[in-house]
Amino acid sequence: MFYTIRGMHDRYEKELVTWRYICNKAINCFLNYGYQEIKTPILEDANMFIRGVGEFTDIIEKEMYLMEDKNKQVLALRPEGTSSVVRSIIEHNIVKQQDSMKYFYIGPMFRRERPQKGRLREFYQIGAEVLGSSEAYIDVESIFMLMQYLFALGLNNLCLCINSLGTIQERNVFTKELYNYFLTYKYDLCNNCRRRIEYSVLRILDCKYHICRSISRYAPKIIHFLRKKSLLHFNEVTHGLRQLNIPYRISYSLVRGLDYYTNTVFEITYNIADDIMCNVLAAGGRYNNLSLYLGNIQLPAFGFSAGIERIYLALKSKNLLVKALIIEVYLIYVDYIGYNFVFKLAMLLRQKNINVALEIKKKSVKSQMRLANKMKAKSILVIGKKEIKFNIGILKMLFNNNFIQVKLDVKNIIHGLCLLDNKR
Repeated sequence: MFYTIRGMHDRYEKELVTWRYICNKAINCFLNYGYQEIKTPILEDANMFIRGVGEFTDIIEKEMYLMEDKNKQVLALRPEGTSSVVRSIIEHNIVKQQDSMKYFYIGPMFRRERPQKGRLREFYQIGAEVLGSSEAYIDVESIFMLMQYLFALGLNNLCLCINSLGTIQERNVFTKELYNYFLTYKYDLCNNCRRRIEYSVLRILDCKYHICRSISRYAPKIIHFLRKKSLLHFNEVTHGLRQLNIPYRISYSLVRGLDYYTNTVFEITYNIADDIMCNVLAAGGRYNNLSLYLGNIQLPAFGFSAGIERIYLALKSKNLLVKALIIEVYLIYVDYIGYNFVFKLAMLLRQKNINVALEIKKKSVKSQMRLANKMKAKSILVIGKKEIKFNIGILKMLFNNNFIQVKLDVKNIIHGLCLLDNKR
């Protein structure tokens, strides 16, 4: 017997009906803002992620799924979607065709991390990227679009946190100050953060351990290292959010786990109950230099990703999951002649966009009635040799026993269903 790989799940209709709802809402929202869908391969050259995401990030050091093909090329299951989008834009020379490019994607990502609630090894993301513009209004529009999407799902209790990481030069000066600060507390930090001092000191600010958080509270703040241009950009972003009545909180300890981010970064968390924050639903920011790492061209950009599993959990916490499709009529056969008739009738009704169910296996009327009850069908139609002989069937509501006689043709059965709906 075989089992699913740890951190990867099978999903069925009961869950997937809400997944489709989450994805369809995103597609409709993003199309409304002028985005186009893009699909990139799940397998990519591993060096692309190493160069783009950062060699010493947790994703690259510990979490990537790697494989070597017959040509000795090292491939990776994509751990994130942004690098693939930028690679695609550069490879297909779309940069020269358009000044500003808007793309969204929906698909699986893979990271070999410790599975827990809302964090799997195969996880699905909805992402959106705007390439070709360095204007602050793009940051504002993208965040506003994401917030509107989450609001449309019914998730209103959101917290938006933002920060600026400045340019690469400004961040380098800042990280040197951070290095000197955390070095004095090296042996008080957790084991991971001790290692991060040398390779990824910014990530210490994001550590969840209490002692590391306490030490980080008094660390230097990035805001003091931003020059005029970066400060102006950040102020334009916060001003734009205020103009659109989007509440936000500035968090100077907010950093992202990927090295390509510059200037604006943000996270959106969901408050399940009062002041208890759930995990991050969506996050992103500006990455003006990623195209330089991947294709040696300057292409300013802004983007975000949202986790479908986490959005699903947030909807579940508020009883906002979508119910499975309701069966409008369950066809029950009494005998062999009735069996042949309902099979053909089901096909005709489905052509009329009526949701129909019937049992293909030979079962008793009583067993079929139990199945109709289990599926919570809105109505049932019982047909056998006798009903066909007189061309009359009994269409019956399952829950309150209202019933009417209908002629056994599609037109009259549809008319009968409409009458039953009116009686409800």
